[in-house]
Amino acid sequence: MNARDIPHFSTDEHLEVIDGLELAVEAIGQAWRQPRQWKWVAIGVTMAVQGLMVVVIDNGNDVLVQTEKDIEAFEHWYEHRQGPMPSGKLAGFWDLFDRVFPTKPVATEQLGTIVRMRKRFVHFLPAGHAEIVVGLPHCVMGTCELMRQLLSRGRWFDPWQKARVEMLLAVLERNARSLEFEYRPEASPSQ
Repeated sequence: MNARDIPHFSTDEHLEVIDGLELAVEAIGQAWRQPRQWKWVAIGVTMAVQGLMVVVIDNGNDVLVQTEKDIEAFEHWYEHRQGPMPSGKLAGFWDLFDRVFPTKPVATEQLGTIVRMRKRFVHFLPAGHAEIVVGLPHCVMGTCELMRQLLSRGRWFDPWQKARVEMLLAVLERNARSLEFEYRPEASPSQ
């Protein structure tokens, strides 16, 4: 069997943004009937924001998105050219955020709510878990605005990919706005 014939997939930071948004859009579309879908919204949105931050910082240089320690190791290797080139790890979410937004945008707190929720589910222990979903649509809408800012600053080689991200952001924001309307206290059935 030829290597090209082996089933595989490949991805990059641009596709990770699209995949994260597609996950979030699909999940938010089900969140009214199945509120537990919010965990997938949080995971998808966080994945998309992280991918967009990488697109903005990376700009063709993968070293720039690594941890500070790994950047220093690469710089040392580059100066001395001894041994194999070191491989690094992606910097943490909030480290990337600080690199992209030296002054904190208004929606930082909204994004923080989404990221904390994602973290609770990614590190979930089997003991049951509950989340209040009423404020989440507002957090998603604020985070969509942050993603638009990142999208305008990043480098996109494929215009289709950028257009796809714009469309997914519009759908995600529209669905979040609809849920925010539905979650109003007066929209709840009376007891």
